[in-house]
Amino acid sequence: MFTPKDDVIVLPKDATALDFAYYIHTDIGNHCHRAIVNNKIVPLSYKLQSGDKIQIITNPSQTPKLEWLKIAATKKAKSRIRLFLKAKEKELNTEEGKKILSKLSEKLNISFENFIDKLTNHYKISQKELFSLVGAGKIPINNIVKLFEDQKQQKIIKEDGSKGSYVKLNNLSNILFSVAKCCNPIPGDPVMGIVSKNAGIVLHHKSCPNLNYALRNIPDRVVNIDWQGKDKLYNTRVRIIAKDRPGILSEVSSAFTKANINIISASTKTDNLNIANMDFEIQLKDKKDLEKALYHIKSIQGVESVKRIFG
Repeated sequence: MFTPKDDVIVLPKDATALDFAYYIHTDIGNHCHRAIVNNKIVPLSYKLQSGDKIQIITNPSQTPKLEWLKIAATKKAKSRIRLFLKAKEKELNTEEGKKILSKLSEKLNISFENFIDKLTNHYKISQKELFSLVGAGKIPINNIVKLFEDQKQQKIIKEDGSKGSYVKLNNLSNILFSVAKCCNPIPGDPVMGIVSKNAGIVLHHKSCPNLNYALRNIPDRVVNIDWQGKDKLYNTRVRIIAKDRPGILSEVSSAFTKANINIISASTKTDNLNIANMDFEIQLKDKKDLEKALYHIKSIQGVESVKRIFG
């Protein structure tokens, strides 16, 4: 193989244009935009042939991608790509971790500077390392909030601004949290929390498939939670299977209304056997209201099953 100046380059069999770029210089490889072989534009995955004359065109905005590891054939190119991706990931984690800790310091009513000083002293790491590890999820949020349990005045974080709604983790009340959209838990449900990177603790119903996945794959990020939800309406979904007949939809809707439950949306499908599948998205205060409504719905003529929809 030859450079544009006719310098001879020797690369192993199956080496690609991308390998050539990294052979010349790491910066050329990292910003490799396209390759020209024998005066023709070729993809970076082009496998070089003996006698090829190669020119690399760079672009400052071009950077290594994960798929480049599949294109590169030489150890040098692969190692340089991995180094860049690792550094980029650390940079993104650092930015994300700083955002997470900034929000958390506000929720805990602690100045950001004091908050970071205490954490870096506790973990004996630099500020940059702290941000990176938090952003990568290697220092869980629940571990951080434990360090501040001894603070006397705690500010309860209200969910969506609703008075009296909070979760407790290890007797600490002021925790950033949200309710999972996949399973829509309501107060009174058995729930657990999944520590996320940017949403604090996300509450899931114990029957939620996503929670079960987390328990199997990331158990260190799953925590037991005491959830107190008050003075707020929560959405959840219910599926009712019944023998279709005139008026049955009206009777089911009436049962929800009598239990002070708002119907957000409803859809009904009837199959060839005249079995109606009714899905409701409803809005209510807690599980007691739901149980009251479901008790009456089960007694309606033709209703065969009633269940919550999770996931």
